[in-house]
Amino acid sequence: MSTKHFTEDQIKARFGVYYAIQDRGYKTPCWIWNNDAGRDYGRIVFAGKRQLAHRVSFQLFKGPIAEGKQVCHHCDVTKCVNPDHLFEGTQVDNMTDMKIKGRRKNKCFGTNQLASKLTDAAVLEMRRLRESGLIYREIAKLFRVKRPTAYSAIVGRTWAHVA
Repeated sequence: MSTKHFTEDQIKARFGVYYAIQDRGYKTPCWIWNNDAGRDYGRIVFAGKRQLAHRVSFQLFKGPIAEGKQVCHHCDVTKCVNPDHLFEGTQVDNMTDMKIKGRRKNKCFGTNQLASKLTDAAVLEMRRLRESGLIYREIAKLFRVKRPTAYSAIVGRTWAHVA
């Protein structure tokens, strides 16, 4: 049934039966979504389609989500739907928040990746060559990688841990 037949208070009340309030060590308690066991993020049918519960919470309590924006968690609890714990941001904002808080799950980067074709020393040499005026395409050819791989390593989009 479409949510357009319900008042906003009815929708919020219906939403409220799917979470439990738990203290998870953040400033205020989290509202833990319990309608989707076994998933990282909760889901609910809202406005006629299945959506992520934290995004629905944001819309219900804070308003529409801007085009191209994500709903991120201050508390870092993916199942939390407490609107006070949610903020709107870009993918870059979310990744920056993750780095600042030291919660990067995938610590497999650089030579720790099995498919890595470069080394820390190679990346430093690539950066030195670029500073000396060599173009990305030529650097990529020297190190037998594609131009986007060389570019990303040189500008620090990848291999950011190499200084």
